[in-house]
Amino acid sequence: MVEWSPARRALPLGAALGAIAGGMEMVKIGSSALLSVSWPAAFLLGLLAVLAGAVAGLAFGGAMGLVSALTGGEPSRRIALGMGLTGVSLGFFYTAPAIAEKLEQGLPMAALSLSCAQVGVFGILYFNAGYWLRREAIGERRRWGFTKLAPLLGLGLGLVGALRLGAREFGSASALESDPSVIIVTIDGMGAADLGAQALARPLGAPPPAALDGVPAGSRSPNIDAMAVQGVIFTEAISPAPQPALAAAAVLTGLHPLRLGFASEGHRLGLSAPTLAERLGREGYAAGAAVSWLSLQADSGLDRGFEAYDDQLWTEEGAPAGLEALRLAQVLGAALAGVVEPESGLLRRGDAETVAAGLAWLDRVGPRPALLWVHLSGPTAGSALSHPEALSAADAAVGALRAGVDAWRGERPVFWILAGTAGRVPPSDPLGGLSEGAVRVPLIIVPSQLRAARRVVPEAVRLTDLSPTVLDQLTLQSDERLEGADLLGFAEGVKDRGYATLLYRRPAAGPAVWGYRAPTADGKNTLKLVILPEGDRMFDLVADPAEAHDLRAEQPEAAAALRALLEPELRSAAQWPTVGPRNAGLRRAAGAP
Repeated sequence: MVEWSPARRALPLGAALGAIAGGMEMVKIGSSALLSVSWPAAFLLGLLAVLAGAVAGLAFGGAMGLVSALTGGEPSRRIALGMGLTGVSLGFFYTAPAIAEKLEQGLPMAALSLSCAQVGVFGILYFNAGYWLRREAIGERRRWGFTKLAPLLGLGLGLVGALRLGAREFGSASALESDPSVIIVTIDGMGAADLGAQALARPLGAPPPAALDGVPAGSRSPNIDAMAVQGVIFTEAISPAPQPALAAAAVLTGLHPLRLGFASEGHRLGLSAPTLAERLGREGYAAGAAVSWLSLQADSGLDRGFEAYDDQLWTEEGAPAGLEALRLAQVLGAALAGVVEPESGLLRRGDAETVAAGLAWLDRVGPRPALLWVHLSGPTAGSALSHPEALSAADAAVGALRAGVDAWRGERPVFWILAGTAGRVPPSDPLGGLSEGAVRVPLIIVPSQLRAARRVVPEAVRLTDLSPTVLDQLTLQSDERLEGADLLGFAEGVKDRGYATLLYRRPAAGPAVWGYRAPTADGKNTLKLVILPEGDRMFDLVADPAEAHDLRAEQPEAAAALRALLEPELRSAAQWPTVGPRNAGLRRAAGAP
């Protein structure tokens, strides 16, 4: 006779079925996940995938067992029904992200196909389970039942996935070892005035020094300032959308994030333009990233083109590498993001751990040219550290990264970029997060071969200019759709007029804020218009760097001219490409529509 009630029997059967599902998940991770882990870490992740699947199967099995226990009929049929329902639940649990992605891509039939596949899962499990349970009911005994074989099968699949993951290689032979590697460091919460370099601390409009003699005494950021001494400093670099994910999109695509429908940090980067990682990947470059902040995780779309994208937040106390690739961990993380404060330390990892992850990936790359993007949370609001302490920690992380890259590269050339993504936004910013302290960020470029007529560039430039700059310096053709341009023309003395910038920010609460920042015709002043719900405001940033005096009433023609430049952007906002929202916790944190 069949032992146990349908509800109790469903628990071990569900756990066994979940172990197989976890093993299959590890095979998928080993084949497609953007992870770079060692052999031991890969085997541990495979074991955890099987265990996580068993836990999910146990939960679904218990719930579906209770449902099947309420139905009538033979115990074997009720147990088979519970097992079929458990399989369907597990199927939707693991395929839900893929179904959502297909819907976001406008492919409802593909999403429907994935959903209907669960009907087949139910049929296979229900009829096969019913057959073997009926044989058990008539007294047939087997040495190896499903609850014993399934975990072994799950472990075998987990091992296969681990083997594939541990054997991954990066880059290709099409890139020459002499090609410069590209290291991009972005730092959140750091404004231009936070750095100790003389030029970066100067007020807007003040004449810059012709060159830097060395790291200033008493510098608050000696490692970053040392980089500035070796390269070119852009003293008026502007983040067009001073929020980490949107600013990073500008860096990686050479386009304003609004061109891609990337309207908030709760949305996903569109597919209409290639990223710098995709572009260099076609040239044989290995491409990897390590980020410290929740809004930059892989589901932001910023991972496109990267072979490794380390967005793991749970790194303290020896958390297993790659843990957040598991579906169960993602669900728990999304639930956590929905209940903790957006600026909580639980939604970021330490910058030192992020740098360590990036350097570990470079070690796996070996002698091939590489693109490495490292994003540091820096002195973001809500950090447990004070602003000076967080700034010092970010600077130390930059120093560790530079030392690690120097040890890795040997004699190979390296092209460095360090940029802020957003400065300090006061809690009660009267300009909705578009004040100069928020949009004016540090920018330092250290080319692999520096031939500069000027080491300090005072003209206004944008983060959208960085991707074209990298491509031009690597003698690769830029996409004609890019808004940005090669910045080193300023350093070489062939460019002398700054760029206008469209500004955009969506606060955590309230409507989006728009702005436009442009030099005057004679190039002597910089005007800035900000469109707020209560009305437009305009400032002369050279005469009024604190943005305390609204000039709109005094210079209505200039304000109207800037407003006319913004009107097409405001009209096109309703026609942005449709992009799908990300998890609810992040949408709440970012104020996504």
